[in-house]
Amino acid sequence: METGLQCAELQQRLGPLELARIAGELAREYSTPGQPALMVVERNNHGHAVIAHMQEGEKYERVYDHKGVPGWLTTGSSKPEIVGDLARFW
Repeated sequence: METGLQCAELQQRLGPLELARIAGELAREYSTPGQPALMVVERNNHGHAVIAHMQEGEKYERVYDHKGVPGWLTTGSSKPEIVGDLARFW
């Protein structure tokens, strides 16, 4: 957390429910007392379902939101903006 470096990345073909469960486990593993890990979920395609499972099923509250909407929508023009926006968390 002190360096702001990404500490985990999950790249695997999973359904939204299983992905949310595993991502929640990873997020809790990398959380510190009083500072839950920031979960950044791409909301393209099935990402909305993953975000819903993270918030409702996993009860994980620290999901990145971009302009008031949970997750990020990746497009050619949005990626630089989102990466810059993440700097506000460090």
